[in-house]
Amino acid sequence: MRTLHIVLPIITVAALFLSCGKGTVDPMGFKVPEVAPDLTESQLEMSDDISTCGLDLFYDLFKDKEDDVLYSPLSLSVALSLCGSGAMGETQSQLAAAQGLEGYSNSQIASYYQTVIGRLLSVDPSVKFGSANAVWVDGTMSVKNGYKSMLATYYGAEAFNVDFGAPKAVRDQINHWASTHTEGKIPQVLDEDPEPPMLLANALSFYAGWGVAFDHELKKEAFYGSKGNTEEQYFTRTGLFGYLQTPVNTLLSIPYGNGLFEFLLILPNSNSNVQTSMMWLRSNQGAEAMKQLRNKKEGVPGGNIFVQIPRFEICCSTAGIVDALIAKGFRAPFSDKADFSGISESPLFIEKIIQKSYISVNEKGTDAAAVSVITMATSTGEDSGIPMFVANRPFIFLIREKGSDTILFAGLKQ
Repeated sequence: MRTLHIVLPIITVAALFLSCGKGTVDPMGFKVPEVAPDLTESQLEMSDDISTCGLDLFYDLFKDKEDDVLYSPLSLSVALSLCGSGAMGETQSQLAAAQGLEGYSNSQIASYYQTVIGRLLSVDPSVKFGSANAVWVDGTMSVKNGYKSMLATYYGAEAFNVDFGAPKAVRDQINHWASTHTEGKIPQVLDEDPEPPMLLANALSFYAGWGVAFDHELKKEAFYGSKGNTEEQYFTRTGLFGYLQTPVNTLLSIPYGNGLFEFLLILPNSNSNVQTSMMWLRSNQGAEAMKQLRNKKEGVPGGNIFVQIPRFEICCSTAGIVDALIAKGFRAPFSDKADFSGISESPLFIEKIIQKSYISVNEKGTDAAAVSVITMATSTGEDSGIPMFVANRPFIFLIREKGSDTILFAGLKQ
């Protein structure tokens, strides 16, 4: 049975946007499909497992947070996959399992992601989507030709030979790359000098206007947040929306562009909270509710819905990813026992994972970006008679492409 999918795809190196045109080739060689590919039943099954892992990690990272948070499961998976392409044995198995793809080979994973990315790039020309991959390697380390070929063929990753003996220059180059490929939304992904001998990164950029028009006049009302009440500006509309009520949450889907991408809000009911909703979201009941929402027509029987959403902007730096993955049992890639011999004869392990992300949501649409960086080190081994959805208390939000159930971003407004 299909469930909510968090597809976390591999992306190409350049800031790829649909303005490239279907059937064209972007400057770095990634061909945008003339027709958006559909995922096969097998690939959708892979997405089921990816969904579970993505939601589990979302809960693990943010269940105790009281601040607004945002992370991109898509971007994180891209970065992990870049590493996984050169992993062997138990290290490869655990990196695949960390994405929900245990039992699949690196080439199977790459082929799957290539299909998903082709869809994201071509499925809706009114949505601006792009991403980039890159690898920085110290000039003293030799990288195997097979690994370089894998990154170039499937991921379009750009490779830079640098001198980590001049770490500030390397940091400046990486920060410039991140800023360029997120259109300035992530101006600085590295706050400290990077360490040798290797660093991999994914940058993700998304912009889409709403597929429905919200009222131009904004409302100023209270938001009852986890740290106290604040006055917020809300944008509103009464109309047809994807809408579902459950014992724990009320769900609302707002379309982007031509309707294939959506902004999905999960608003805890008055007897619940975001932590409970996060647990529910990754449960079988949550998966079934998501399936119901996908399959039902927009609106509710007999009428419209009043929707009121706050404008908000979140900048987030996510730490603790390595610890969270180790706690789930994925130890090999982060230890002296890691086997990345597909990359180099040098003994490598994953030392750090950093992600910085940004989102702006207002009456016009959504602008979002994320950069994930992995450092690899050498080892020494309101009531109006109609349904209302008033998001004036903490809520969860997702950005999805519905045909593949690809979740690009997940966050909390608190």
